[in-house]
Amino acid sequence: MYRPGALGPDATATVTVTSQDPTGGWARAGLIVRNDLSTDGSAGYVNLAVTPSNGCVLSWDSGANGTFDSIRQAGPFTAPVHLRLTRTGGTYTGEASTDGTTWTTIGTSTPGGVAQAQDVGVFMTAANGWTDTRGIADFEHFTVS
Repeated sequence: MYRPGALGPDATATVTVTSQDPTGGWARAGLIVRNDLSTDGSAGYVNLAVTPSNGCVLSWDSGANGTFDSIRQAGPFTAPVHLRLTRTGGTYTGEASTDGTTWTTIGTSTPGGVAQAQDVGVFMTAANGWTDTRGIADFEHFTVS
């Protein structure tokens, strides 16, 4: 699920990941941003996610080629967790909170090729180590302001 063109240069996206199946230690559930989420390899890629075993991660594409090549990690977060991704111009700050009041900065990123308005949504990936294990993540309170 995503909102086309909803993340402008001074915007914040938030979501609560209420649960996440532990399909693999690096399975991810959270927020995703791209210039165009309907196109594989679109530039301006950033994601902020929780994992079952590796805390929260902020990943981004610094080279504008559509694949992430940079990561920041903080923990020991697991679902349920609140995630907040704030865009200020071309800089993105990812934060996590267990209570929605006290926030921990996961990292700051500057992805390449960022458009003025970007698509933003929620995502989940099983990252299951090729075991064909499927998983589900549940989300609440997805907002963009």
